[in-house]
Amino acid sequence: MTENDVDEATTAERIARVEEIIRAVERGEMTVGEGKEALAEARELIEEMQAEFDEEE
Repeated sequence: MTENDVDEATTAERIARVEEIIRAVERGEMTVGEGKEALAEARELIEEMQAEFDEEE
């Protein structure tokens, strides 16, 4: 497995987690506090992916 494969797998995992958080929040499966924490986690994952993307350019 190359470094690029690992990066793609990590990105796919992050995207899956963000999607999972969004679906849970949309379905109302979390309290407001849990939703805020989950959305903060999603924001961090997105920011990490954006930073990595910016480094590649």
